[in-house]
Amino acid sequence: MRRIGEHAVVIGGSVAGLLAARALTEAYDRVTVIDRDALPDGVADRRAVPQGRHAHALLPLGQRCLEQLLPGAVDALVADGAASCAALEEYRFVVSGSRLAPVSTGNRTVFASRPFIEGHVRARVRALGGEPDDSARAWGGLVQAIEGASKLLGDGAALRALREGEEHGLRDYRDALSELDLESRRVVQDVLLPAQLLHIQALDAMISRLGPGGPPPPSGRTSRPVV
Repeated sequence: MRRIGEHAVVIGGSVAGLLAARALTEAYDRVTVIDRDALPDGVADRRAVPQGRHAHALLPLGQRCLEQLLPGAVDALVADGAASCAALEEYRFVVSGSRLAPVSTGNRTVFASRPFIEGHVRARVRALGGEPDDSARAWGGLVQAIEGASKLLGDGAALRALREGEEHGLRDYRDALSELDLESRRVVQDVLLPAQLLHIQALDAMISRLGPGGPPPPSGRTSRPVV
């Protein structure tokens, strides 16, 4: 993969975020993962993943993607206690109340808890040379501040704080356009900017439903409509 830049930032230290960070190491000199939680060193539940105790499964395609980025990761999960079963053959798969007929697919599914899978992936990503950044909870601090504002000043203040953050992100995307290559610029213009504008519109609607003290005026830029 060609080198893109010096520093990439991934927001969210889940399995997807960790694997995104691993992929970005091939194109950036440094990759930082930011999460609202202090990410544990080993296998542990955390606040941002309340569903972590539920059974999770790595389906065959997910295993192949994991192996492509972190070779040996699936075998390590199984060796440490994850259950490996013949897909659609050694377990029951029920959809809308109907069990799928058992059939041999030649593939296997790996079952484990979310913290178990995430902890192993996190350990392998860190083993590539990464260390937790002391500032990695900056986003968590923002979230906690918004939660505190909601408790102290009400939901309207918290929503307006969130909207201000979305406006800040919108400005950052626009300011960065001139520095991006053509492909990246298209992604920002066609995907990220419309999504950011939709978030702001949704927040405006929620703020309006709360009554007086509606959304703040736009930040001096005219947002193009999103259809």
